[in-house]
Amino acid sequence: MRQALPNACFLGFTGTPIDKKDRSTVQTFGPYIHTYSIEQAVQDGATVPIFYESRLPDVHVQGENLDTLFNRYFQDYTEKEREEIKRKYATEEMIGLASTRIEAICLDIIEHYEKFIVPNRFKAQIVTPSREAAIIYKETLDKLNAPSSAVLISGSNNDPQRLKKHHKTQAEEKEIIRSFKEDPLEKLAIIVVCDKLLTGFDAPVEQVMYIDSPLKEHTLLQAIARVNRTADKKDYGLVVDYWGISRDLQEVLGVFQAADVIGAFTPKTDELPRLEARHRAAMRFFDDVNKADLEACIKILESEDRRADFDIAFKRFSQSMDMVLPDPAALRYSADLKWLGKVRNAARARFRDSTLDLSSCGAKVRQLIEEHIRTEGIQKLLEPVSIFSKKFDEMVDILTTPEAKASEIEHAIRYEIHVRMEEDPVFYQSLKEQLEKIIKERKQERMSAIEELKLLQALVDDARNITNHAQELGFSEAEYALYKIIAADTQVQEKEEKLNSPIIRESRVQYETTKDFHKELTHSIMESLEELTVIDWIHKDDVQREMRKRIKGILRTEGFQFDVIEPLTTKIMDLARVRLAK
Repeated sequence: MRQALPNACFLGFTGTPIDKKDRSTVQTFGPYIHTYSIEQAVQDGATVPIFYESRLPDVHVQGENLDTLFNRYFQDYTEKEREEIKRKYATEEMIGLASTRIEAICLDIIEHYEKFIVPNRFKAQIVTPSREAAIIYKETLDKLNAPSSAVLISGSNNDPQRLKKHHKTQAEEKEIIRSFKEDPLEKLAIIVVCDKLLTGFDAPVEQVMYIDSPLKEHTLLQAIARVNRTADKKDYGLVVDYWGISRDLQEVLGVFQAADVIGAFTPKTDELPRLEARHRAAMRFFDDVNKADLEACIKILESEDRRADFDIAFKRFSQSMDMVLPDPAALRYSADLKWLGKVRNAARARFRDSTLDLSSCGAKVRQLIEEHIRTEGIQKLLEPVSIFSKKFDEMVDILTTPEAKASEIEHAIRYEIHVRMEEDPVFYQSLKEQLEKIIKERKQERMSAIEELKLLQALVDDARNITNHAQELGFSEAEYALYKIIAADTQVQEKEEKLNSPIIRESRVQYETTKDFHKELTHSIMESLEELTVIDWIHKDDVQREMRKRIKGILRTEGFQFDVIEPLTTKIMDLARVRLAK
């Protein structure tokens, strides 16, 4: 190509540049125009960080360990026989095939995988030095009753029968890959390979790669990148080394500029000081309160901004804990994690804050916290209950002070206002205004906590009595909500005054009229709308146009002016979309 286009400018795009004597990315294409660092990719959420862990150093095949391993695995032979075997066969690959060594590694993989990876429902890949080794690994895993696994190796017509038994057709290979990516762990949890799936394989469900192979250079870097794909609740990828590749990793990263490979892989032991710092950051929110006083701790998180700051700190702490658990190094923080989880759950229930849901935490962390809550027997306090539930009064009674009871009722009412405003805008807007007035007076110390509690309970009673008020007027709840929109509209009230039929307002939020005008108008509009409601009508413009037309026709018939009809029609349609949706 260079001969055909001698004056062309060649641009290269690579994630794994090569730097060899015979091949060099920089020498071929020149200096980098732009780089996207590994650290930046993690910060952007494009990938998760990769952590490195070296396990069973006694079985590492690299370097000085080779002679030690050879003597251990061939100790039953005479010195002369060992020398002859060593001369002919003692290569790294042959030592790697020793069945006792592979069994020791498989036992460790099973223990590690079930403790650290299975709780969050992620999968694993085992990389072996040869096709023969891959088969031994698969057979050993099956013998040890490991989680479900499959082996993928390349095949040849000249292969011995032992290898041919594990050959796969293209369709079988595709099905294994699909199952690994999509099926639950119980069907396929671990995939064993030699040289397949090390590059270009994209499976976000893979969190850990167990390497027992002398991977080198860009192949090594591409292989470990299999675990950095993002997935829900996947905070990191992990490379577990049984071969001794740390030196090779350092060498391959040396091809890059230092700034571009910061965070390429981090020793898992580096997480411990980060865990300690994150623990302190989360606990610092409660430095000034008695940690045995749950109500005082909940009050610390009353501000939405403060809750958001705490949630960030808690999630960081829980991420580090989920990574390190069940390592004994994390146990010293377990009690505080449980306590913080309890406070967070209590704040979620009190302030009806769904962002504080434990589902965002890893399975190991969730299990610790949930078991702690069950042990303490405080589940009722940590579950939000609607003011319309019979259990609400029971839950309020559990609280020991008027201040705590008032706080629970206040935030329960706020939540109902938030979720139900569109269902009955007149009632819930009035409820909101009354609530704000009570809270303001309490903050100004113009009433006691007991007085505040009584007024808040009265608001709860009002909300619970909506159905009764509707039935007294012969309405359904939907009709009653429409009735209040009509009755509360200022222009409608002015029209009523001209008809000499004033609206009489009851205490708090209920509205009634001494004549049948509002009731007749409500029934007329609701019947007309219900005639037009069909499946999914809120997404059908023609149906909504006809509804608006009928509403306006009814209002014009009653003598309403244009400047009154338009806004009132909009309010009625907004209500209909909520109350009459199918």
